[in-house]
Amino acid sequence: MKEKNFEMSYSDFREYGCALAAGNDDQFITSYMEKHIALSLTKEEVMSLGLMEAIQQQDIQTIGNILHTAPTGVLTIMHCNGYSPISLILHLYNDRQDILNMFKHYLLSRVEDRQKIDLSEEECLNMYMIIESPIVDLMSIEDNLQYLQETFLQYLYTPETLEQLQAYYYSENIPYSEEESTASSTSSNEQPAGLQDLLLPTPPIWPSSI
Repeated sequence: MKEKNFEMSYSDFREYGCALAAGNDDQFITSYMEKHIALSLTKEEVMSLGLMEAIQQQDIQTIGNILHTAPTGVLTIMHCNGYSPISLILHLYNDRQDILNMFKHYLLSRVEDRQKIDLSEEECLNMYMIIESPIVDLMSIEDNLQYLQETFLQYLYTPETLEQLQAYYYSENIPYSEEESTASSTSSNEQPAGLQDLLLPTPPIWPSSI
């Protein structure tokens, strides 16, 4: 979906919301696919486009209506803004327990249609940032990682790539030993004046085994 570089317009989203409320969502989806036939959209992609717009518009009613009709695969489709619906929800609404509970109950109820996929490099980076912002203020980062995996991610992504996410996260957060810290400080002090200000942290690298 991301490579199609496409988002649902607000007017189409409102029409989709009305169709969902009236029980005519299948007709809307068919019409929408025909309207954008050049993009070869699937039914799940249309649902995912609508869900992304509902999340961004904070339209809780439409979010619930889409979840009522959609398979779990709609949550993991990557979009042109660099997020999937599940990572966007966890990013924007980490302080809204009511919305998180809606997704939690949805995932628990969809035993038959769970479509687990590998966690992509881009989505891994999204999850990395989400882990750094605990959902509960007093929750440790380690507890947040466990909570996210047990409550949401295990139902959507393969165990192998979730294990890699955990290994990746901890590999990026192992504290320096005192010896390494001293060596790093000495090396930094030997840099020409002003160079330290130009040094940026190395961005996380996804394990090459994927």
